Amino acid sequence: MIYLYNPHVDDLLGEPPHFKYLGRRPLKKYGFFIEQSMLNGKKINICIDNTISAFIPSNLFSKIPLFFRKMIVKIEFRKWLKLNNLSLKDVVLKDETEKRSSDVLLAFSYKLATGNFEERRATFDAFRHVVFHLSHYFVSTNEKANNMKSVPNALLAGDSDITENEYFKCFFSWYEKPFLVLPFAVAGRFKKVKPIVDRKAMALATGSLHDLKQELPAEKYRDYMGTTGADNYHPVRKMIFSERNSALKYIDCRISYYRDYGKSNSLINFLAHFVVSQKKYFGIDIVSLYNDYRFAVVGEELSGFPALGSFEAISCGCVLIGESKCYAGLGLLPDVHFIEHSGTLDSILDAIDRKGATEIEVISETGKKTIDRCFSPKSSFQTWNDVLSCDFEK
Repeated sequence: MIYLYNPHVDDLLGEPPHFKYLGRRPLKKYGFFIEQSMLNGKKINICIDNTISAFIPSNLFSKIPLFFRKMIVKIEFRKWLKLNNLSLKDVVLKDETEKRSSDVLLAFSYKLATGNFEERRATFDAFRHVVFHLSHYFVSTNEKANNMKSVPNALLAGDSDITENEYFKCFFSWYEKPFLVLPFAVAGRFKKVKPIVDRKAMALATGSLHDLKQELPAEKYRDYMGTTGADNYHPVRKMIFSERNSALKYIDCRISYYRDYGKSNSLINFLAHFVVSQKKYFGIDIVSLYNDYRFAVVGEELSGFPALGSFEAISCGCVLIGESKCYAGLGLLPDVHFIEHSGTLDSILDAIDRKGATEIEVISETGKKTIDRCFSPKSSFQTWNDVLSCDFEK
């Protein structure tokens, strides 16, 4: 059985309770796993161990007596269920220390490989494998890597195979077990509705951009900035955003900053870190927009992973211009499913001109068919179950 670990504390699987009060829109990048489980008539297996709160910072939460922590987490989890249209009848709650040698615990390292980690040992020991998904592993990387290294039954997973990524290798050279590829799923609303010949012969650039020099608390980003020398996660996005006026003829830049950075008042600047500035972006009919362009540049993470938007763009019939190394382990090939660039603006502009109309149409159709077949919610749900159910000890 596959158990989801403390799913109420972030927006990776569902809407967390604190997002409701902050007025933030949850992304739910992996929400298909819960949705497909329900559609298949399965209950959601969940493990809650009272080591983390959706509202209270870990350093404060650990100081609260266990009895009160349990009460707080119980309230938060009930709220999470309600926000995600679930009830206690839809879930199976596992006692965190009940040993079940055949079970697998899926933990998103974003918040669960940091904080009160030592208190989670008993929970980890109760499972055959603890699979740490590395989404957001670029935050507090050294702490997370050392914590995961100390878990004997840990396995690492992610959106693609990043084992050859330089940033990954810098912190995870100790990891010798299989790296599990758990692919994105593209929602059914992302469809091709306009023939590619009727679209603008331009690239649409999308995605959000961080300024890590202004993110708080600063220590969380020192590993990444110190190792890569970058002040953002998506160098290609920053490059296009910086050159958006000179490239206007070829690239329509819809990239926006993640927050409203640069407030002069220190208190306002601090409070701004609880809010993201993406209302304008979320207000766009992104499916219709993708269908207006022949090409798309979404920009991959310097730490190795692709963006969900890349798959959504391909599903809408766009020819993706991307970095092939970020799609390792997914079966997506350059000049077959997308066009490769080398990380420079010139190489992106060259990719727009490099292929003839017939080649562009073939790549568009091949890419779309592959996404529809292999990265639909149903298909990715099956892939996750197959991968997480493997016995890696044989």
